[in-house]
Amino acid sequence: MIRNIRQSAQRELKKLLQRPVRLALHIKVEEGWRDRPEQLDKFHL
Repeated sequence: MIRNIRQSAQRELKKLLQRPVRLALHIKVEEGWRDRPEQLDKFHL
């Protein structure tokens, strides 16, 4: 999923900037985030 997010953002930025773009994402994970509905709602998942 992270890979898809990065690739989608790269495509959108490439269109906007009209040049190749490479993104590096740094992910911070909170333990048990999948088990808390309020966290999932926050990220529209």
